[in-house]
Amino acid sequence: MLRAIFISAALSLVASNMAIAHSCVEPAKPAIPNGSSASMDEMVEAQTAVNAYQSGMATYRACIEAYMDDLIPALREGDKEAGVRHLASNRNFNDSVAQEEEVAAEFNTAIKAYKAANPSE
Repeated sequence: MLRAIFISAALSLVASNMAIAHSCVEPAKPAIPNGSSASMDEMVEAQTAVNAYQSGMATYRACIEAYMDDLIPALREGDKEAGVRHLASNRNFNDSVAQEEEVAAEFNTAIKAYKAANPSE
Protein backbone atom coordinates (compact mmCIF):
# COMPACT_ATOMS: atom_id res chain seq x y z
CA MET A 1 0.00 0.00 0.00
CA LEU A 2 2.77 2.43 0.93
CA ARG A 3 4.61 1.57 -2.27
CA ALA A 4 1.49 2.31 -4.33
CA ILE A 5 1.10 5.69 -2.63
CA PHE A 6 4.76 6.50 -3.27
CA ILE A 7 4.52 5.50 -6.93
CA SER A 8 1.32 7.50 -7.36
CA ALA A 9 2.90 10.57 -5.76
CA ALA A 10 6.02 10.23 -7.91
CA LEU A 11 3.97 9.91 -11.09
CA SER A 12 1.91 12.95 -10.13
CA LEU A 13 5.05 14.99 -9.53
CA VAL A 14 6.62 13.94 -12.83
CA ALA A 15 3.37 14.32 -14.72
CA SER A 16 2.66 17.79 -13.37
CA ASN A 17 5.84 19.02 -15.00
CA MET A 18 5.29 17.36 -18.39
CA ALA A 19 4.03 20.50 -20.13
CA ILE A 20 6.90 22.49 -18.68
CA ALA A 21 9.37 19.88 -19.96
CA HIS A 22 7.66 20.15 -23.35
CA SER A 23 8.62 23.86 -23.44
CA CYS A 24 5.19 25.24 -22.61
CA VAL A 25 5.91 28.26 -20.44
CA GLU A 26 3.26 29.41 -18.01
CA PRO A 27 3.41 33.18 -17.48
CA ALA A 28 3.94 34.58 -14.00
CA LYS A 29 0.92 35.98 -12.21
CA PRO A 30 0.84 39.76 -12.33
CA ALA A 31 0.92 41.84 -9.18
CA ILE A 32 -2.51 43.25 -8.35
CA PRO A 33 -2.42 46.48 -6.35
CA ASN A 34 -4.62 47.26 -3.38
CA GLY A 35 -7.34 49.18 -5.16
CA SER A 36 -8.29 51.23 -2.12
CA SER A 37 -4.84 52.81 -1.95
CA ALA A 38 -3.52 52.50 -5.53
CA SER A 39 -3.10 55.41 -7.90
CA MET A 40 -4.77 55.51 -11.29
CA ASP A 41 -1.37 54.90 -12.90
CA GLU A 42 -0.90 51.77 -10.77
CA MET A 43 -4.33 50.50 -11.78
CA VAL A 44 -3.65 51.12 -15.47
CA GLU A 45 -0.26 49.38 -15.13
CA ALA A 46 -1.98 46.43 -13.44
CA GLN A 47 -4.60 46.28 -16.20
CA THR A 48 -1.83 46.16 -18.81
CA ALA A 49 -0.10 43.39 -16.84
CA VAL A 50 -3.35 41.41 -16.49
CA ASN A 51 -4.02 41.70 -20.23
CA ALA A 52 -0.48 40.50 -21.00
CA TYR A 53 -0.94 37.64 -18.52
CA GLN A 54 -4.20 36.59 -20.18
CA SER A 55 -2.50 36.64 -23.59
CA GLY A 56 0.38 34.60 -22.20
CA MET A 57 -2.04 32.08 -20.70
CA ALA A 58 -3.75 31.69 -24.07
CA THR A 59 -0.36 30.97 -25.65
CA TYR A 60 0.48 28.54 -22.83
CA ARG A 61 -2.80 26.66 -23.30
CA ALA A 62 -2.30 26.52 -27.08
CA CYS A 63 1.10 24.92 -26.43
CA ILE A 64 -0.45 22.38 -24.07
CA GLU A 65 -3.17 21.57 -26.61
CA ALA A 66 -0.57 21.04 -29.34
CA TYR A 67 1.39 18.75 -27.02
CA MET A 68 -1.73 16.75 -26.17
CA ASP A 69 -2.51 16.46 -29.89
CA ASP A 70 1.02 15.13 -30.45
CA LEU A 71 0.36 12.44 -27.85
CA ILE A 72 -2.76 11.07 -29.57
CA PRO A 73 -0.97 8.56 -31.83
CA ALA A 74 0.86 7.07 -28.83
CA LEU A 75 -2.39 6.99 -26.86
CA ARG A 76 -4.07 5.07 -29.67
CA GLU A 77 -1.24 2.53 -29.49
CA GLY A 78 -1.88 2.08 -25.76
CA ASP A 79 1.25 3.87 -24.53
CA LYS A 80 0.67 4.26 -20.78
CA GLU A 81 3.35 6.95 -20.39
CA ALA A 82 1.60 9.00 -23.07
CA GLY A 83 -1.60 8.55 -21.08
CA VAL A 84 0.06 9.92 -17.96
CA ARG A 85 1.47 12.85 -19.92
CA HIS A 86 -1.89 13.55 -21.52
CA LEU A 87 -3.68 13.53 -18.16
CA ALA A 88 -1.03 15.77 -16.61
CA SER A 89 -1.23 18.18 -19.52
CA ASN A 90 -4.99 18.27 -19.24
CA ARG A 91 -4.62 19.04 -15.52
CA ASN A 92 -2.13 21.83 -16.32
CA PHE A 93 -4.55 23.24 -18.88
CA ASN A 94 -7.45 23.23 -16.41
CA ASP A 95 -5.28 24.66 -13.63
CA SER A 96 -4.24 27.52 -15.91
CA VAL A 97 -7.88 28.38 -16.58
CA ALA A 98 -8.58 28.43 -12.83
CA GLN A 99 -5.52 30.60 -12.19
CA GLU A 100 -6.53 33.05 -14.90
CA GLU A 101 -10.02 33.30 -13.43
CA GLU A 102 -8.48 33.91 -10.01
CA VAL A 103 -6.31 36.75 -11.34
CA ALA A 104 -9.31 38.31 -13.11
CA ALA A 105 -11.37 38.12 -9.90
CA GLU A 106 -8.54 39.70 -7.89
CA PHE A 107 -8.24 42.51 -10.42
CA ASN A 108 -12.00 43.09 -10.47
CA THR A 109 -11.94 43.31 -6.67
CA ALA A 110 -9.13 45.87 -6.91
CA ILE A 111 -11.13 47.90 -9.45
CA LYS A 112 -14.18 47.94 -7.16
CA ALA A 113 -12.01 49.03 -4.23
CA TYR A 114 -10.39 51.73 -6.35
CA LYS A 115 -13.77 53.06 -7.47
CA ALA A 116 -15.05 53.05 -3.88
CA ALA A 117 -11.97 54.97 -2.70
CA ASN A 118 -12.08 57.37 -5.66
CA PRO A 119 -15.76 58.01 -6.43
CA SER A 120 -15.04 61.16 -8.48
CA GLU A 121 -12.84 59.34 -11.01
